[in-house]
Amino acid sequence: MANKTNTEQPNITIIIVNYKTADMVCQVIQSVKDYAPADNVIAKIIVVDNGSQDGSLDIFAEKHPDIETIDAGGNIGFSKGNNLALRTLNTDYAMLLNSDAFLEKGTLKRLIEVMDSDPSIGVVGPRILNTDRTDQDYPCAFPSVLEMIQRAIKGAQFPAQNKNPQEPINMDRIHGCCLMARREVFDEVGLLDEQFFMYDEDIDWCLRTQKAGWLLKLVPDSYVVHLGGQTSGRAPSGRRDEKTVLPFNPRMSYELRKSRYILYRKHRSGAELILLKIFTDILLLAGLTLAVLRSSKGDAWSDMAKKKKSAYFKIMAINPFSLAVKK
Repeated sequence: MANKTNTEQPNITIIIVNYKTADMVCQVIQSVKDYAPADNVIAKIIVVDNGSQDGSLDIFAEKHPDIETIDAGGNIGFSKGNNLALRTLNTDYAMLLNSDAFLEKGTLKRLIEVMDSDPSIGVVGPRILNTDRTDQDYPCAFPSVLEMIQRAIKGAQFPAQNKNPQEPINMDRIHGCCLMARREVFDEVGLLDEQFFMYDEDIDWCLRTQKAGWLLKLVPDSYVVHLGGQTSGRAPSGRRDEKTVLPFNPRMSYELRKSRYILYRKHRSGAELILLKIFTDILLLAGLTLAVLRSSKGDAWSDMAKKKKSAYFKIMAINPFSLAVKK
């Protein structure tokens, strides 16, 4: 791990965007520091604080004084936050690492090995695990309506393995919770599209990267544990616990659907966008109906139904064709 007295130049910049998760980010930073030296990797760590206003910057200064921090001045979103750091990029590689994604030993080394093996590979990513070591959902292609229906029916998916389990897998997209790319790719393709506040900016960027001729590879024998894919109230099998009221964030629910509409405006036809809108509204109505039916179970369920009613009607009011989208 590079520090202020290390004369060797870092070969990778690891960027983490923080919003009121300082303690967890400190653990993520420590996972990098624990494993980078063993992987013969010198990592420069940049944490962008999106206006947490909870003392996060002071915590980073105290616990990890050797990293760089950027104060975004407000909650400017995931894309803009990452871009603040990417504009300062001076290493061969950059990794976008979520604030709840923990690297494992050998991951940095393996990802760089794959990147170094073929100059046409522009982006790589590790296998994403839940805390119980099961594979996390890893969508393989553009999120079409058909693919979303299949995921709703079949559940989580993972790309088909090659005969050699260590052989990297060609992908159309790399999971944005842990994505490594060459600096040349950002120079050629550009930074993350700041029209996406959060969600789907990684899909958009991967599509642009692929269109520019770069290869994207999932490296199945490298790993990161991602807490974000875990939902409180899930049984070990992954089924929801019917007795538990699951967390619901109205803002994130809204931004998720808005970002998906922006993605379709940029990369799909008007007919496909209409189909997405219809499918989204059907799912929201179904989810709201279920929430209302459960509201008799108690105050927590009733409060959840009220939150979802307000949020879902706001989402259904979105006219995706009226969104000002630059292609």
